Amino acid sequence: MAKKPKNTDIDASSTDNPEEDAESTQITLQQVAQVVDVIDLCSTRGAFKGEELEVVGQLRNAYARFFKANAPQESPTSEETGETSDTE
Repeated sequence: MAKKPKNTDIDASSTDNPEEDAESTQITLQQVAQVVDVIDLCSTRGAFKGEELEVVGQLRNAYARFFKANAPQESPTSEETGETSDTE
């Protein structure tokens, strides 16, 4: 059976100003994408034991879904939509 991670409570408070603390603890979408990339890289290098793979995969998929759901949508270019400009 896989070991459960220890519950480690970390107080990341660095200032006495709650607004400043909230600002410093935000995670960007780029960081979420980087977490997915790191998990993929670690997986290809064999960093995880077999019994850990299910949990790691679930975490990776959750981050990937979050990123996909919150990433800004790119607007299609005129080539993709088949539109042409009338400037000729």
